[in-house]
Amino acid sequence: MINVIGSRVVLTSQIKISEQIASTVRKTLFGRPPLLQDARDLTDEAIIMAILLSPPIVYEKKSLVDKRLYICIANFRSLQLAGLLPGSSKIRVNLIEPPFHSNIDSVALMLNMISDLALSLDPDKAGPYFLELRNHAIDYSPDVLSSISTKCRFKKSFLEAIGINRKKY
Repeated sequence: MINVIGSRVVLTSQIKISEQIASTVRKTLFGRPPLLQDARDLTDEAIIMAILLSPPIVYEKKSLVDKRLYICIANFRSLQLAGLLPGSSKIRVNLIEPPFHSNIDSVALMLNMISDLALSLDPDKAGPYFLELRNHAIDYSPDVLSSISTKCRFKKSFLEAIGINRKKY
């Protein structure tokens, strides 16, 4: 169903969300709630690293003026994060062969569901997990926190940034 070609570094301006995906499916995929309440709290370096960890899944589409255009069908959040970078930024994408038009919804749903099922956090365990990671960072490499976000430096702002009730921890 999916033929992987490889990866490529492309300008963010060359990537567009697939309009072939049913609008209800696109709406659901864009409605995926991230743990971090406001991605603008991330540094550019943290955004680039997040995209590197989960690059948009795209296929190449030749435009009429012979420019390359990449159509995103999965990992929309990474593409949203890329929108926070300067316009001339380049990001790595994972390139697949174009799916058949009749399969586009199936491919998009499959890729996004696999990603979320395999890689998402249990919401009940996210708070303790992130606090433990934050404590390790404080102990072993405190500069890591500020390289991610200024909100990571203090426990209160950190918990607020990820939407976790600080009175619980």
